[in-house]
Order: sequence, then C-alpha cells, then structure tokens
Amino acid sequence: MRLTLGVVLAGALLLAAACTREGRGRGTAPGAAHTPRTHAPTTARPGDSPEAAFPQVTPVIPVQGRVVFLNPRLRFVIVDFAFHRLPQLEQRLGVFRSGRRVGEVRISGPADGTRIAADVMAGEADVGDLVRED
Repeated sequence: MRLTLGVVLAGALLLAAACTREGRGRGTAPGAAHTPRTHAPTTARPGDSPEAAFPQVTPVIPVQGRVVFLNPRLRFVIVDFAFHRLPQLEQRLGVFRSGRRVGEVRISGPADGTRIAADVMAGEADVGDLVRED
C-alpha cells in the first residue's frame, strides 16, 4: 500500500512539473519568463523609430455621390457626397445608372455641407443615380 501511494505521488509531481514546463514554451531556459509576441516580425533595424516598424496606410476616399434633386428644365442636379470626399469646382464627373454611364455633370457649386450643385453637361441624370469619377 505504501509503495502504491509513493508511485502515485511521484507520478503527480512529474505531471505537475511537465505542465509548468510546457507553459514556458519550447527553447526557453528553465528560469526564463515567457514573453508573448504582440505583432508580426518586421524588417526595422535597431535604432529606427517605432513608426518605421509599421507600414503607413493612407485610405483612398473616392469622389462619389448620389443625385438627390433634379431640375430637368434648367438641367442641374444636387449631388450628396455623404461619407465621401467633395469634388473640386469645375470638375467633371460621370453619372451612372445600374453600372452604365448615362451622362456627365460639371460641379458648379455652391456647396452646403455634403451637398453641392452640378450642371448636366451631357446625357441625362435622375434622382438616385451615382455620380463619380471615371
């Protein structure tokens, strides 16, 4: 009985030691602490600034809007550029309906927040049409 208790106790100690050793990871010294990785390795050289270790990403925000008002007699539209970059004055943009180009507008202004007036130069435009760069 004493022998069985000794074998069980020795097995439990070996199992506990093996579990704590696995927690450190492979290749570390028995006394070294495990440091988790926080990001992927980079090609930054020692002495570089922390910003050099990460790539700089510049978002591309296209000029894109929707026709929200149309005056067919005077051939102008009001285009809403919500969540997109506003176009420049006198810039020409295409008018698209169901993925097909149906017209062209020239931004004439004035602008009011995200909405701006544009003249219909060619083709046609309707409420809901997409206005964007070609």
